[in-house]
Amino acid sequence: MFMKASPCLYGHCFSGIQHKTYDGKKNVSIEGNQLSMVNGVTMVIQIGSFERCIQNMAMTQKGINEYGNPNTSIFYGTYQHGCGVIYVDLNGKSGPNKADYDLFKFEIVTDGIIPAGNKKEVVWTQTFSSSCLNAVSGGTCTAWFMENKNRDYMKCKDLSWTGKRKCK
Repeated sequence: MFMKASPCLYGHCFSGIQHKTYDGKKNVSIEGNQLSMVNGVTMVIQIGSFERCIQNMAMTQKGINEYGNPNTSIFYGTYQHGCGVIYVDLNGKSGPNKADYDLFKFEIVTDGIIPAGNKKEVVWTQTFSSSCLNAVSGGTCTAWFMENKNRDYMKCKDLSWTGKRKCK
């Protein structure tokens, strides 16, 4: 499978686009290496620090924790110690350019790419209930959108990974 893409010179793919949280309250800053697809999809790839790139999809590691304690079970949530981020804007410069509506975030980890805001996420600032349902930060509803095939997080605040999955 091949993908035809062209680099965006000097950030022109997202140049002039104000990405916002889905409730329109806060701008989402997006910078990085940008690609534009033939069908209008635009991607921004942000590569993190490879010295700290220790997270994998299993998200649980045995070893010495940051305090030097051996044989400790260490949990790395999706937003800590990842290798980078990929933002995908489904329609590029076309509106509405809102995070979790037409702009989605994926985390690059040591053994793959995972959608942001997944049900195993426990970092308190990026959980589904604290971030996605409250439109706090851009891109944290990606896993929900992919798994549940809805944007009901925009209108119902009582959804959860273990309970209600749709508004009625």
